[in-house]
Amino acid sequence: MKLRLPSAQSLRENIGLKILSLLLALSAWMLAQGEQTYHATVVVPVEYRFPEGLILSGDTPPPDQVVIQTSGSRAAMKALQEEVRAIEIVYEVDLRYAEPGRTIHTFRQLPEGLPDQVTIHTVSPAEVELVLDVLVSRTLPVEIRTRGELPEGYAETARSTQPTNVEIRGGQSKLKDIDVLYTEAVRLNQRTADFETELALDMSNLDIHPSSPSTVIGAMRIQEVPGRRGLDTLPIQLPEEAAGLELSPADCSVSLEGPLPVLLDLGPAAVTAHLRASAQALGAMGPTTTVPWLLDGDPAEGPHLQIIIEHPRADDVKVASVDPSTYTLTGSPSNPPARRSTPAASRSTPAEPEASGVGPADPADPPAESSGSPSPSTEPVATGG
Repeated sequence: MKLRLPSAQSLRENIGLKILSLLLALSAWMLAQGEQTYHATVVVPVEYRFPEGLILSGDTPPPDQVVIQTSGSRAAMKALQEEVRAIEIVYEVDLRYAEPGRTIHTFRQLPEGLPDQVTIHTVSPAEVELVLDVLVSRTLPVEIRTRGELPEGYAETARSTQPTNVEIRGGQSKLKDIDVLYTEAVRLNQRTADFETELALDMSNLDIHPSSPSTVIGAMRIQEVPGRRGLDTLPIQLPEEAAGLELSPADCSVSLEGPLPVLLDLGPAAVTAHLRASAQALGAMGPTTTVPWLLDGDPAEGPHLQIIIEHPRADDVKVASVDPSTYTLTGSPSNPPARRSTPAASRSTPAEPEASGVGPADPADPPAESSGSPSPSTEPVATGG
């Protein structure tokens, strides 16, 4: 079956009637499109105008935008979207003539700039409750709030803020009960030195005007606490030249004084006791020799006991006492070498001494006896008594 196309002559027949029919069809379509209802959800910003001398009170800020459900023609919805994008539609809350206290504002009325032929169905939130308070100024002292405690061996000696007082503006009902402003909490558990830093003021639960200061400079002074540490049953190490000799007792108890953090940092091998003597002195000794503890001593002058401390801050530690203060050396050295200088103390690791107590120094304790100057911090400190 062949499809017959209309001839040119048939197309020209009744041409006016055909054009009129086409125009009527287009008009009917456009009319139907215009009568169709469209829906849109838009977000509209809110602007507040507050009165002079009053401030908004409360812990929850008022909404800065509302969501509205709208409907209208296609053209009206298009115009609405364009105005929302251009921020030409705004909910304005005018409180310039409000009085202190509570007031309720509704968002159910049409916002300014809403196009014609737009219908509002729902608004969220529908209303807002506001509390206004009298704006006052107060000058208050500032204190640093702390959390936790300083590490063992450290103590705070002073704290301060700059400025010491600040003038703030805020709601009268809350500021009238405030006597001091605190800063944000400073954690102390890792503080071992002086510090100075910017700290925010804790304005929580206060209705503060934006013009008020929000930070101060806080400073704290921290120092080490003097303390005492006791070590019991500290074995006494003998040099090679003392082979064949016996020292009695073979260990001692040592009491140390110094900065408590340094005392706490002394490991089991940091404090050692040594018999110091030259080969000549050992060869010249009798069957029994009394060995004293000396703070400083020359091995050539005779056998003596010395306490050696190995620590980067050994100069800050003093030996307060050694118990007993004298020892007995008996026997004779095996093949003592002639004219040989005293070797360094044995580096063998002694058994870990028993700590008899670590703590701050007692102000009632007598001062440690000392004679001579401590060794440089780069070398072990040799002390005795």
